Amino acid sequence: MKKPLVLDRYVTADFETLGFHDCKIHGIDWRSDDFGIAFMVDYIVEWVHPGSDQQHFQFWMRPAVLVFSNVDDVEIALNWKGLRLECCIDELCRGPSRVTPNGTTQWKWSFSLSEPSGAIDLWATGFELAMLGPAVKSDVARLTSVRSYEA
Repeated sequence: MKKPLVLDRYVTADFETLGFHDCKIHGIDWRSDDFGIAFMVDYIVEWVHPGSDQQHFQFWMRPAVLVFSNVDDVEIALNWKGLRLECCIDELCRGPSRVTPNGTTQWKWSFSLSEPSGAIDLWATGFELAMLGPAVKSDVARLTSVRSYEA
C-alpha cells in the first residue's frame, strides 16, 4: 500500500481538514517565554480499513508537534487513577472566539480525552501542526519506537 500524501506543516486555516481522534499525546511543553503550549503527538495521517482477510484497522502515522500560539486561560482536568499512564485524544474542537486587549482574535480550543477521561481547554490565536518524521504504517494507533519530539 502506498504512503498517503500529507503536508509537513498545517496551520489554523487547515483545521477543518484535520482529525485528531485517537492521536496519542506523549508530552506537553509549556512555552511560557513565548506564550505557547506544545503537544507532542502521534498524528494519524490515514486510517486503513481492514481488508477481507483482516479484522482490525491499520494506521499511517507521523510523529508531530501541535503548537498553540498566544495561549492563556488553560484548564486541564485529567485523572489517571488506576490507569496506564497514556493520553489519547477523543476530539479537538474549536469553540467561540474573543478579541484580546491588543485587538487579536483568540479561539477556545477544547480537547476531550478518552484515555484518561478528561479535558484540556485553552484560548489561543491559532496553532501549527508540524510533522517531525516520515509516515509509518502501524497495526496500533501509536508510534512505539518514536520518543524524540523536537520542534
